[in-house]
Amino acid sequence: MATNKPKSKYDYMDPEQFFTVVSERCNYLDKKLVKEVYYEIVRVTVQELRKKGMVRFPDLGDFTLIFHKERWSTDVNTGARIRIPVKRTMKFEVCSKLKKYLQSL
Repeated sequence: MATNKPKSKYDYMDPEQFFTVVSERCNYLDKKLVKEVYYEIVRVTVQELRKKGMVRFPDLGDFTLIFHKERWSTDVNTGARIRIPVKRTMKFEVCSKLKKYLQSL
């Protein structure tokens, strides 16, 4: 079974290539307009994560903000108790349609 993994980290699409491909697939929209739309989507995503803690992208998946409480642990080297501060992380869960599509490749 062949995989489509890049051979090295330099085989990934850079931002300019991404905007060019999207521009071409949308009947050659202006690349500047494509960039503006993309960055506006990012801004709206950040705002919604701040307000509600979750953003759903249809047929793609969900971004969810996870809050980890403060906790105490023991330093393995010294045996001293250390405080692990409050932490926020983000999780992305792929929707089932996309999972099924990716598994069928």
